[in-house]
Amino acid sequence: MFFYVQNNPGQEKWTFSSLQPGIHYTIRYWSGKKTIDFHRKDENTGEYYTYFEISTFKFLLLMRRFTKVNEYLIKEFWLGRKINPGKLRRKQCWLIALDSKNSTYPELHKIYGGGRRMKIKKDFSFNAAIDALEFIDAKELQNCNEGSFLVCSYKSGNLVCQGWVVKYAMLKGNYFITKKDFNLYSKLLLVVMHNLISMTSFDNSEEVRKEIRNILTKKYSTVHRQLLAD
Repeated sequence: MFFYVQNNPGQEKWTFSSLQPGIHYTIRYWSGKKTIDFHRKDENTGEYYTYFEISTFKFLLLMRRFTKVNEYLIKEFWLGRKINPGKLRRKQCWLIALDSKNSTYPELHKIYGGGRRMKIKKDFSFNAAIDALEFIDAKELQNCNEGSFLVCSYKSGNLVCQGWVVKYAMLKGNYFITKKDFNLYSKLLLVVMHNLISMTSFDNSEEVRKEIRNILTKKYSTVHRQLLAD
């Protein structure tokens, strides 16, 4: 797997591979056309498929609206609940660090080409990464300035994910989001994007909305129709 950035002025693009051999995806900006497009290329056949193409102005407007709503959702879901480490301990919860600042995970990728290319290391071992997992006592939150942690509990012989704790240097406290609230947050983000796209006209916009609807239907068994714009 790889990630590549092309910084040619007026023809910037971000390319990343997929799990399918010979298939990669690209987000591309064309200054001449003043558009941004997202497409797939099959390197085996040379075939292109464009998922959508949108004017730069409409794309930036869409992102601005989406960012405003996301900021509100982050405050409600991610920053809406502080938790004391003592409560996590009383609930017999343990933490698993999700960042390198608070863990000793082996490096997953290497960056080269002046920082423009990223590739998964060939010698990376998932078994080594699993062996490096450490269960951290919740009281250790007091000793770190920032970080993100998976919150787990051990019930009936099973390790159960309860949610996530994030800690930011610029904010005081430990912020906890439950697994249930995270799923709701993710669902609302998709609903917001679907509804914003319904207000924006561009090539293949209806196909993009249809795909988002399919994801919502498959991932979430109950999606209130009144939340989705026609």
